[in-house]
Formats: sequence, structure tokens, C-alpha cells
Amino acid sequence: MCAVVVLGGGGIVPTSNVIITTGTFRRGKLDIGPTSKMVGGRVNDASSVGLSSTFSRIGFAMSRLTTSTPPRIDGNTINYDGLEPQYGDNSPEPFCHMNTTIDTSIQDKQTCSWITYTSQKTHEIIKANMHQLPSFEGNYGKGQGPRYCPAIEKKVFRFSDKDK
Repeated sequence: MCAVVVLGGGGIVPTSNVIITTGTFRRGKLDIGPTSKMVGGRVNDASSVGLSSTFSRIGFAMSRLTTSTPPRIDGNTINYDGLEPQYGDNSPEPFCHMNTTIDTSIQDKQTCSWITYTSQKTHEIIKANMHQLPSFEGNYGKGQGPRYCPAIEKKVFRFSDKDK
């Protein structure tokens, strides 16, 4: 039974029901580069340390999801020669079944993605630097994360028999 939710800043929200979902903010950690490690859910957003500590204290099993967000690069620094364009859908479909209409104005705002492949040289560079990657610290890349979009280093590790 629940009567209130106490927020991190001390605010109180009266309620009789609470739904708690998984997320990157519970005991969130940000690793930026090989040496920068901080607590947070996103840059400049706090981690939910209190809620996570409470869950641990009352016996909930806690684990960490690794999102392995790829680095962002400036599109003006990319040589697109030889890359394969991957255009957005002509008629974009909403992600949620609760959307009954499609905002057609987003069609003009879609950005093209570009497909490229790694090489043996890329694999060598990644393998030589695995020790610097937080997702490989002590667990050999076995952290739980998104099933269908693992980070490049995890692909190189798991599919080391592939050329690209």
C-alpha cells in the first residue's frame, strides 16, 4: 500500500498507486571517455540514488543496464563518399498504437542515415582499446543492454569471426 511518494527534493506527492519502471536513472552512471566517470541518468540529470538504495535495502535484486550510447560526431566531418544512404519511410509509422494520426510535417524533417561497415583495421583498433571501455570493466562485455543495437565494441567482441 502506498500513501505518498517523497521526491528527491523533499516534495511530497499523495497517491494510492505507484508504477515504477526500469530506466537508466536508477543508480545511473555516466562514463565519458576512459577517465570521466560520474553519477547521472543523462548529462546534467541526476541519478535516482535514493530510490535504488531503498529497493536494495528492502530486498529487490538490482542490476545495471548498459546502453552503450555511441559517440556523437559532427556530420560536417564525415566523408560520405562510398556510404550507402538509408532514407526514412515515405509514410512514417508512429511507434505507439495510441497515436491515431500521423504528423505528416515530420516527413520533411527526416534525416538520412548512412550505412558503412567496419574493417579488420577497425577491429584491431577496437580490440587494442577494449580495456578502456566501461562496458568491459570486469565483465568482458556481458553487461545487460539493448538486444538489437549493441555498441560497436560488443559486436566486435561477440562476432570476432566476422570480417565486417
